[in-house]
Parts: sequence; C-alpha cells; structure tokens
Amino acid sequence: MNSALKKIIFGILAIVIVIELAWAYQTLNPQKTTVKKTTQEGVVPPPKKEAAVIPVDAVRLSLLPAKVSFGTGQITNIDIVLNAGTKKISTADIDLKYDPNVLQIIKTTPATKIFNKTLTNKNDEKTGRVNLSLTQTTGSVPVTGKNVIATVSIQALKPGLSDLSFTFNGYGETNDSNVLETGKTNDIL
Repeated sequence: MNSALKKIIFGILAIVIVIELAWAYQTLNPQKTTVKKTTQEGVVPPPKKEAAVIPVDAVRLSLLPAKVSFGTGQITNIDIVLNAGTKKISTADIDLKYDPNVLQIIKTTPATKIFNKTLTNKNDEKTGRVNLSLTQTTGSVPVTGKNVIATVSIQALKPGLSDLSFTFNGYGETNDSNVLETGKTNDIL
C-alpha cells in the first residue's frame, strides 16, 4: 500500500473517531433547552411555581364528615368546625349553600358551650341557604383552638348529588361566611 492511501485511510478513521466521540459526548451530556414565549412587549418569563403555604395561625371553617352518602329519607348530621389557629375569636357567621331539590335541612343546632349567643339561625329552603351567626357576649372567654360550633341535620329528599358548602366571596367580604377576631371588626377568614 502506498503512503498516500494510508494517509487517506487514517484521515477518514480520525474523522470517524471524532464524530463518534462528539456523538457519545452529546448522548451522555444532553444540553438543556429553554423555550421562551414572546409577546409584543418582549420575553415572558416562565411562571414561578411556589408551594402553597398555609400559616399556622390561619383560621379555617370545615364540615365533618367532608363527604357522606345516605339513602332517600335518611337523616344524617354534619358538624361545622371552626379552627381558630392562634387567634381568639368572638364571632362566626356561617353561610352554607345546598341543593334544596336533593337535601332538606331539618335543623341547625349551635354548640352553645362554644359561642354563648346565637344572633341568626335561618334556613331558606327555596334558595338552599343556611345563615347562622354565633357570638360571644361581652366579657366572655374568646373561642380558641378547634371546635365543633354547630351541627346541621340533613335529610336526603331523593337520589342525587348535592354540595353542602360554605359561601366565600373573598377576604373582607361581609355577605358570606365570616370570622371575627376578638376586639377587631374585620373579617379574618
């Protein structure tokens, strides 16, 4: 074999080896690609993903049990629970909604050992709304901790699904469920 042919073969082998090394490097170390959305104004940064943090002192209302199934004509009880967090509570206004075609509210019973005065206890069967307003009289010990503040007795009128849920229109709104801290007048729910 002549030396010119050997040089060509070694040159081709060298190129093949370089290509193989580049391919191996690319395969073992993939590059990250960032896609940016553009608008007329410019580059839109990707949305930040932040974990939802619920403060330890957050006040919450809940229903227990959270989900229940029962037959037509049967009556069951649902507890309304107030978790005051680290706050001292003087008043709780509960606004519940439900489907009056599926459920009937038999009664709503306030836990008078927790809040000592009931201002409102109404059920509108046409609109499917329960309004319950509970308070502590002046000089009473504020409500703290986690407590069952009322029990709602409900009956299934017919087979179907119905939510029993709190009305909440936003922080500071007064035409929904509200909780007031002792000595303050703003809604903290």
